[in-house]
Amino acid sequence: MWSFRSSAELIAQLRQRMRDELNSRWTDPEMRNALNDALRNWNGRVKLPMIYALADGWSSSEFEYALPDYVVEPLTPQYQAPAVYGFSSGNDSTPAPDRRWVDVKWCKVEVDGSGGRVLRLNRMLSAPGRILYWVEQGDLPAVDGEISGSHSATATTLTLASLESTTPTHGAVQLGSSEWAFYAGVDWENNQLLNVQRGMSGGASSLSNGATVEWGIAAPEMRLFNQLYDQAISSLHSLFLTDASAQERSHHERLIMFHQQRADAFWRTWTSGRNPRMIGG
Repeated sequence: MWSFRSSAELIAQLRQRMRDELNSRWTDPEMRNALNDALRNWNGRVKLPMIYALADGWSSSEFEYALPDYVVEPLTPQYQAPAVYGFSSGNDSTPAPDRRWVDVKWCKVEVDGSGGRVLRLNRMLSAPGRILYWVEQGDLPAVDGEISGSHSATATTLTLASLESTTPTHGAVQLGSSEWAFYAGVDWENNQLLNVQRGMSGGASSLSNGATVEWGIAAPEMRLFNQLYDQAISSLHSLFLTDASAQERSHHERLIMFHQQRADAFWRTWTSGRNPRMIGG
């Protein structure tokens, strides 16, 4: 079960912990930078599950499938097969709810002639298809986005009015007031978030023009946010080491040590384990 926090929520909770709710000691950009520094500490430890959906599925006339840059290895290709038979010939008429996802074992990733990557199947397949992979979370952009045009509750490509250059290629976003979603891939030319997994929390709903898109962080366990806050607090106190008085510097150094030790101690009890398998439709 994933837990989510928006950028605004993270900054507000961080200020409460530091008793700086009047913004008298740290600015919002400093808070965001400290959170992003702390988030990079999750690299290699906490990852998001992503789904790259093949629009036309696996084709009976194709061996090779070009991979977008944002689909990273290791990856798990899958085809959708009838739950009873476990194999799809492409000719069955089993309704989608009664089908299951099966790993494609006979494949490998290769470099093509132009330096890109292709997924090569050892035999052709005709069935609905997707590719599962896992990514690290990127930095929190400084500016929230907003929806351009209207989008249904099932839309998996979302068009924004604009995209900041710091927008990560994968991440978690809050859509409107309550819905959380994962996205995998960015179309910079058209200001679009791609392969959006709707309703990860809060339920999917239609989005009207101007609806807010707020960047956030997803965690598989709530206690990860405590580690994030400790790491960020240690970073924020370090900002005072260059121009504080000797007495103040000593105070900040003690707090840096205290919160850094707590942040480091967390990882000694954290076990990410193997990537969980996604078996839903």
